Amino acid sequence: MAACTAIALLLGLPAVLLIDDADQAGQPSDGALAANFFSHEARFEELLQMLTTDHAGLAATGQTRIDFATLARLATKEPRFARYAGVLQQISVEGLRYFPHSGKLVLVPYGEESLERPSKSYLYLPHAQPQSLDQYHGYTWRGPGVYVLTGDRPLHGSWFIHQDMTMEIAIVPY
Repeated sequence: MAACTAIALLLGLPAVLLIDDADQAGQPSDGALAANFFSHEARFEELLQMLTTDHAGLAATGQTRIDFATLARLATKEPRFARYAGVLQQISVEGLRYFPHSGKLVLVPYGEESLERPSKSYLYLPHAQPQSLDQYHGYTWRGPGVYVLTGDRPLHGSWFIHQDMTMEIAIVPY
């Protein structure tokens, strides 16, 4: 990409520069996330079953999103919360976001301290359709600016690897 920009500048043509701020060095690869998922698939399903079992109590709180800290506060039984923490540790996940009304579950893997962009996470969608990164038409490219791209790669059933990234588009004058 840099070579194309340099050639365009040398020829005196306006160049469009795409800058992808997704620094992949600090993120786990899709292959590593998939390998972790498939080697611990039973534990992922166990976590999902635990949330399904606790669903009525979690939904009754009236909160639209339950994270790990909220789960700790809501846990009435210490062994149950310890079980959640143990399963998350076994599947190499450091955080969760559970949406009781839809059943959507987002799991933040180790190394992804937050869901700031760029990020990758595990996603469970019981009813919704995943977003395909390469076919996602939610944004109209209008020239220079910062655009948010999201996409989901299927793992198994309703499980996906979800990716968020930003892309900056700038026009380089000649």
